[in-house]
Amino acid sequence: MTLLKKLLSFIKANLFPIFISLMLIYIASIINELDDRIDRDLYFINKEIENVKGDIENIDSKVFDIASKTDNYTYELNDLKGSIESNENKLTEIVEKVDMLNLKLMRY
Repeated sequence: MTLLKKLLSFIKANLFPIFISLMLIYIASIINELDDRIDRDLYFINKEIENVKGDIENIDSKVFDIASKTDNYTYELNDLKGSIESNENKLTEIVEKVDMLNLKLMRY
């Protein structure tokens, strides 16, 4: 019985710490692998973020271009509106003069 007790105490004293050490090494390797996976995933996520930033900058540039063109078209439309109003006034004056001439012609 004492031999069995000595054997059990030897196993407890020598093999149990080795078992715990192996378990800790295994857990550390799992943590290291997870850390590598997280790093890879973060790298790809950052790449996607950079791509999206580039897309947003391109869209922002296009929106700015469209806004500039819209402003230009607005100015051109306002100029055309002014020209149309001016032409309407001139036509009104011409019609009034023609009416006056018609009245004068009718008197003679």
